[in-house]
Amino acid sequence: MKHSVNLVPEDDAFNHLLTTQQPILFFGAGLYLQPSLLGLQQKKNKPLAVIDNNQQRWGSKVENITILSPENALTLYPDAIIIITSAPEHINSIRNQLISLGTKHIYDASLLLSSLKYNQDSFLISVSLMHFEFDKYFYKYFLFNHPAKLILKTLDIVITEKCSLKCRDCSNLMQFYTTPKDIDIDVLFNALDKLMLSVDHVMEFRVLGGEAFLHKKMHAYVNRLRQYSNYTRIVVYSNGTIVPKDENLNCLIFDDTYIRISSYGDISKNTPKIVASLEDNNITYNLEEVTSWQDCSVIEKRERTISQLESTYSSCCAKDTLTLLNNSLYICPFTANAENINALPNVPDETIILDHQLQNNQIKQKLFSMLRNKKYFSACQYCAGRSDKDTPLQAAFQVKEPMPYKKFTH
Repeated sequence: MKHSVNLVPEDDAFNHLLTTQQPILFFGAGLYLQPSLLGLQQKKNKPLAVIDNNQQRWGSKVENITILSPENALTLYPDAIIIITSAPEHINSIRNQLISLGTKHIYDASLLLSSLKYNQDSFLISVSLMHFEFDKYFYKYFLFNHPAKLILKTLDIVITEKCSLKCRDCSNLMQFYTTPKDIDIDVLFNALDKLMLSVDHVMEFRVLGGEAFLHKKMHAYVNRLRQYSNYTRIVVYSNGTIVPKDENLNCLIFDDTYIRISSYGDISKNTPKIVASLEDNNITYNLEEVTSWQDCSVIEKRERTISQLESTYSSCCAKDTLTLLNNSLYICPFTANAENINALPNVPDETIILDHQLQNNQIKQKLFSMLRNKKYFSACQYCAGRSDKDTPLQAAFQVKEPMPYKKFTH
């Protein structure tokens, strides 16, 4: 795959320094070191050492590179080029620390991570987890360094309400749809065109349903997404039941696209065939054997206090999983689908209808408010919450008919 964030411009001075004989050091021995090392290798270079403020790590090695204290490293390499490979929220404090130590050439890992080639075996963690970390990195990088830029970590693109499974506890509420339908491609992309003119960058489009491969023209949505210039990657979600073929397979053979398969044992009967097909066509994929789910699919009014609502939202693992359903943008999949089946009333201040009535700057301001200012949403009152500490349920427990649900008007 190829990772590209076009908001990070090429730095000619940095690229020139990499061609000199000056030593290069990394600062930060955490999660972003390995992809930064890969990025530097692709620029035909490598670090001589890694600096870290954690005294317990001094003298040890990471990726076969010695970890040094800041003072020791800069004594050994006083003219070194320093690339900060820590989390974005620490970049400014580390830069100030290095300036106080007399360092002149200070850069950060965004210059390495913004254009990176890799495959699903390049990292110690799964490719989907690495994507999650990339997205978090750049979201925070721009939040701390260029706060006027609007970066979306992910955007769910719902292309169908239909699913090949009937899971009782689906967190996206597919079990409540009685007459599921495909999403009109023109309605969807008229809305998305407007959204993409209003944001600076989307890290990941997530194409899903339901089951995305159940849509015979899934490829049309994926190919339309690829026409935008301000995104990094496309991921298509699968439950391992349908083998993509013909155009639905061919649209995946691009270096900006991968497949994320959630396999639920015997009911995901075609997982081996899907994996074989993806490998035959050199398509990156992430396969996860899923045995448990969070208990978060019951739509019920909880009577939470404001403090409890804020806690529910702050601990939710899907709290900023923006979801585009038809022509409306929602803060999360629960809100989107609950309103779509008329289980919850629409709250105008918490939904962005992407039509001609809103200007691009108004959409951007509404998104800033949703992502940066809101401490909870009305739907949090009806959702069980999605904390990592919740007691798990058996994943993908099957039912025969759509599940009943209550409809709330206020």
